[in-house]
Amino acid sequence: MTCEVTNTPMVRLLLPSRAESLTLARSMVAGLAEGAGLGERHLNAMRTTISEASNNVVAHAYGDDSGPLSISVAVLSGGVDVLVQDRGGGIRRVVPASDRMGLGLAVISSLADRAEFVRRPGGGTEVHMFFRDVGAPEDGFPSSAGRHLDEPVALGGDVVASVSPASLTAHVLGRLSRAVASQSRFSVARISDLREITAALASSMVTAGICPIWFSLDASSRRLELRIGPLDRGAAMQVGQTAATPAGVSLADLVDDLAVDQSGVHEFLRAVVIDKRERNCP
Repeated sequence: MTCEVTNTPMVRLLLPSRAESLTLARSMVAGLAEGAGLGERHLNAMRTTISEASNNVVAHAYGDDSGPLSISVAVLSGGVDVLVQDRGGGIRRVVPASDRMGLGLAVISSLADRAEFVRRPGGGTEVHMFFRDVGAPEDGFPSSAGRHLDEPVALGGDVVASVSPASLTAHVLGRLSRAVASQSRFSVARISDLREITAALASSMVTAGICPIWFSLDASSRRLELRIGPLDRGAAMQVGQTAATPAGVSLADLVDDLAVDQSGVHEFLRAVVIDKRERNCP
């Protein structure tokens, strides 16, 4: 599957509104900043404001239940555009992050060059932020159209993301998969293997010309299931069998299982990684 070529780095991330998702959101920001060459100014501001807005969703949007938390980040010519959304009960107040040192709405408003807090007509909240590049004009606030919670690819999972262009995949997928594995009690050695696994998968997606790339992560104790695509029918297993690390190690030798999931006219490659090694600490 190919798409129109775009030079706009963009990541969309769909998470459950749980406290541990805040770490995953920050991992995504770090991966995007690394891949897109963002400076410390944008990285630090985005990490703080996305944490504040996401924490509000976790704390208030769905009461005692969990619901979807969506984060979209686009690196535009004049700055970085961020959209944090939920389908919950609407804005109540943006609460401090877990360190209790934030000031909620005030923190977001002070760190972002522009910020909007909107209650969606169909329910839920949007926190729309823009971080302007130095020297960029002050007018204009990018539209959030086309970046809402609706998932354009039928890909379920604890963590679902789309990445464009494909060159960002190694950074974003790598950071997220290692963060999920850490939360799932993987050993340090197997987490290190994930760096090679995700690099091999990302390289294969770039070669295949996929854009945007979608992936999902599902985890249980010391087990991680990763799906990536979408690929044309008949292509997913071929990608899995030919994928290799820069050092020439086959992907099949690094994972515990490779399979193909069908989704309409497309396929997703599914890779299972299990940590069978002895842990060095309790």
